Amino acid sequence: MEQSKKKPAPAGKRPAGKEKPQQAGAGFLVHNLIESIPDMFVYADLDGTIRIVSRQTVQQHGYRMAEDLVGKKTLILIAPEEHPMVADAVKRLIETETLRLEHTLIRRDGTRFPAEVVLSLVRDEAGRPCGISSIARDMSEQKRAEAALQESEKRYRQISQLSVDYFFRVDISPEGAPSLSYVSENITDITGRSRDEIRSLDQWFNVIHPDDQERFLAFYRTVAINGQRNTLECRSHLSSGAVRWINVSVYPTADPESGRVTSILGTVKDITERKVAEEKTRETQKQLEFLLDVTRTGIDIIDEDHNVLYVDPGWQKVYGDPQGKKCHEYFMGRDEICPGCGIPESLKTKTHTVTEETLPRENNRVIEVHTIPFQNSDGKWLVAEFNIDITERKKAEDRLTASLREKETLLKEIHHRVKNNLQVITSLLSLQAQYLGNGELARHFLEAENRIRSMALVHEKLYQSEDLGQIDFSLYLSELANTIMYSYSTVSQSITMNIDARPVRLPVDQAIPAGLLVTELLTNAIKHAFPAGWNGTPEVRISLREYDGATVELAIGDNGIGLPEDKGIGATKTLGLSLVPMLAGQINGEVKLERSGGTAYTITFRRQ
Repeated sequence: MEQSKKKPAPAGKRPAGKEKPQQAGAGFLVHNLIESIPDMFVYADLDGTIRIVSRQTVQQHGYRMAEDLVGKKTLILIAPEEHPMVADAVKRLIETETLRLEHTLIRRDGTRFPAEVVLSLVRDEAGRPCGISSIARDMSEQKRAEAALQESEKRYRQISQLSVDYFFRVDISPEGAPSLSYVSENITDITGRSRDEIRSLDQWFNVIHPDDQERFLAFYRTVAINGQRNTLECRSHLSSGAVRWINVSVYPTADPESGRVTSILGTVKDITERKVAEEKTRETQKQLEFLLDVTRTGIDIIDEDHNVLYVDPGWQKVYGDPQGKKCHEYFMGRDEICPGCGIPESLKTKTHTVTEETLPRENNRVIEVHTIPFQNSDGKWLVAEFNIDITERKKAEDRLTASLREKETLLKEIHHRVKNNLQVITSLLSLQAQYLGNGELARHFLEAENRIRSMALVHEKLYQSEDLGQIDFSLYLSELANTIMYSYSTVSQSITMNIDARPVRLPVDQAIPAGLLVTELLTNAIKHAFPAGWNGTPEVRISLREYDGATVELAIGDNGIGLPEDKGIGATKTLGLSLVPMLAGQINGEVKLERSGGTAYTITFRRQ
């Protein structure tokens, strides 16, 4: 990508009528401006010999000091395969004064990174080209963000392309004569004609816009000859005369022996809205490119009363003569100081401040304003503002934020619907169990309800959570345990439950199996740990701990009669306890069983 601009007035020329004291301390100002630039700055002779280099450039390219680069050729900073482009860029720069392009830059250790580079031609007092200044910005993060966004958009396009407006089939005889053998009923939606009106290939061909019919025929002949899948975008017209854009995708079938195409199956999709949007996007892009061509990042000098003392030729080309105007009046058309102005703070603290401004007279172009205080030769404090265009970066951030927000909303809706569906299932099981009385089958239904309820609760917590990938398992654990105790209230009302759960966040892939483990072990304790005739104060204990930032320990125990010696982990005929090893395996957990003073299960696993 590269953009060029027409020749402005020679750089370095001071507007007529400017007082010399306003330019005093120029060397100090230039040095501070260069070092305050957040991007990489290099000034070189026309032959490419580096004369000035900023600290940011030295650090970004992996050198220790500016002296490592001064006197060297600029090619040392550019990837070797792009060296041939440099001479051509210099030629065009002399014609256009400024040039914007993308380069692959290289560090001292050989690693590379993409960068956007803005070249500006520097002229001497006689107006002769004498050097080149460049400002480069590392685009590594932006490129990664763009690639991620493109990949996301690609997936969504693949899903959207599964839908079509109608499809058709063309059969081709051995003599090569085509005939329309089928067209779907929804052809009316896109053509305004019924299937009865489109029975032959000629009738269907007449649906194509007259200006695109020749191109459509060439497309068909190519597919019929080479037998390869293909797509075409063209126009069709409704019976009313309205024009619609369509995408025609064809899938030819060939005879396996002769290779002759025997039929063509095709789909047609209305893409009018996309075409209109693309045209609007192209128009907007043209306007943006024009704006970037005629404007430039600018420098201005302003006093403590906000009077504009100096603006560079680029600013003057857009905003005119600043003589006698306040900065907020000159740039923004405002009668009062801009709300986010950095000038008062910079003059008060005598420090470099950074703010953002939107330029209403330049189609709301966004700039990053670096405000630098300095004293002129009279000791008067002024500020110099260095303005960097960040419009595209802000747009990219907004697109990424919007895309992420849409996906978060979709995931929340999915969790919400899964939770609702699971609740419907538990309700159906509960209704069915009411017809079974209090027998063994009804108890099995209750256990199934609790298992499903534990999974539904995970999705409910995810729906309520800001983090859609994890839940606070300690909060989930307390609610799940209380729900199970309540479901067995006829036998659990005398049982004391003690929960000691520290905050632990688990992903959904671990939260669901862990929740089912709690459901099975707690249910088993309530039902079997305290039989009739057992003496003591029944108690169930649940604890949750995390060690080393990754190891999770989940323990469920009771002080009941204990598990018989002939019963091990999973060695039981009941479904509940037989599920324990399987569920623990799903989270790569280790299960330990203790029989002293009751029964206690401890599950240890690594948090993902």
